Amino acid sequence: MNNLRTGDKVFLLENNRIVKQGTVMDCFGGIYTIRMQGGGVCKVKSHRLFRTSEEAIGSRQRRKQPTFRMSGTMYT
Repeated sequence: MNNLRTGDKVFLLENNRIVKQGTVMDCFGGIYTIRMQGGGVCKVKSHRLFRTSEEAIGSRQRRKQPTFRMSGTMYT
C-alpha cells in the first residue's frame, strides 16, 4: 500500500486471524511504525497494511484441507 502519511488510520492482519486498527506514526525505508489502537507500537512493511477492515479480512490466506491417506494394512 502506497501513499500512507503520518496520522492515517490503517488496519493490519495479525497472525492471519485478527484485524487490528492503528495509526501511522512514521515511515522510513518502506517500514511503517504503527501505533495500535489498544496501545503498543509495531513496525511493519506496507504489504501488511490495509485502508479498511474488509480489505484486511479479504486478504486472509485460506489453509488447505489436510489429506489423509489410508494404509492398506489393518491391525487386529
